[in-house]
Formats: sequence, structure tokens, C-alpha cells
Amino acid sequence: MASVQEIKTSELRYRRLFEAAQDGILLLDATTGAITDVNPFLIRMLGYSREELVQRKLWEVGAFRDVKASQEAFAALQEDEYIRYEDLPLRAKDGRLIDVEFVSNVYWVGNEKVIQCNIRDISERKQAQDALLEQSVRDHLTGLFNRRYMEETLERELLRATRKGLLLGIIMLDVDDLKHFNDNWGHAAGDEALRQLGSLLLNQVRGEDIACRYGGD
Repeated sequence: MASVQEIKTSELRYRRLFEAAQDGILLLDATTGAITDVNPFLIRMLGYSREELVQRKLWEVGAFRDVKASQEAFAALQEDEYIRYEDLPLRAKDGRLIDVEFVSNVYWVGNEKVIQCNIRDISERKQAQDALLEQSVRDHLTGLFNRRYMEETLERELLRATRKGLLLGIIMLDVDDLKHFNDNWGHAAGDEALRQLGSLLLNQVRGEDIACRYGGD
């Protein structure tokens, strides 16, 4: 059986890890969903003071605004004792949306059930993934969407227009005598002409329009 000193040492070690952790940590009352403790990293991440978090129900905190979803997640956590969201947007006090990985576990402390939520900021990783996705569907020269994206989107839009009885407009254009222009002024000049055209299209199309590069010119 552990001595009182051993228990105190273990508690102190856990407290130091809790305070120094570089992920957000919330402790919840497993019966009520009230926040019982929060570590400094999460306070800095979300911008709420400790007093604004502790003793409030999880769904009463502005970061978890979808009350119904938060209450349903809490109920599922009580039953399954584990829940994980790989990409969950939380709203900081200043209004910023922060993409996080959210993992909750239920465990026992003596005779008391406790829920621990680990919250990792994945904003930089998400931005990098979004940038890679954007690169995969964009033409590197003009900035327009590429042919693959156009074909996938056109098929989807045709099905949607047919299903809802909507009209769908398609406009195609090319650059006259681009080969002649390249032969006389060089491919660098031809590329610049295409870049300028791409920029013009991107600046003029409406938000719902999709401007793509279908072929060479």
C-alpha cells in the first residue's frame, strides 16, 4: 500500500505535468459535465480566464457553442468512456476558430469518476494540408483550377443541375495565335500572357463561378 508521502509525490508529479503540458487539458466532473480544472496552455489557447472555465458545464463555454452536439458527445462519453475528434473547430474568446484534435477518456480517481480531455492545436498542420490540397487542384502557371478539378466538378455540377432542374452555363475561350506569339517573343513572354489572363479571370468571375485551365492556351 502506498505511503502518504508516495501519494503526495505522485500528485505533485502529475500536477507539474498538467501545468507544463504543451497541449490543452480539461478535467470534467463525469456526472455533471462541469469543468473542474484547466491547464495554463488551454487558457492561453482559447483566451478565457480560469474563472470563466472552472465550474461551468462544457457546453456553457463559448468555445463549445454547439450546445446540443456537446451534450450528445458528453452522453456518448459517459457510455463509451472514450471519444475522439480528429478535426474539431473551437472558437476562442476573441472570435478566432482554432482547429484542434480532441480526445476524451474516463478514468477513476479513488471512488470518483473523472473525464480528461486532451486538446491539441492542429491549426498549422491543417493549414499545411489545405495548402497541399490547393496545389493539387490549381494550375501552377495561371492560378486557375486545373483540368482534373474541372472534369470532377463539371460532372458533379451537371448531376446537381439535372436533379434540381437548374441551368448551367459553360464558357470556353482560348488565346489567339499563342504559338505564333511564343515563336516570336519566346515562351517566357507567352507564359506571362497566360498568367495575366488567369489573373484577369480570377478577378472578374463571381464567387460561385469556377475558372479552370483546360488545355495549353
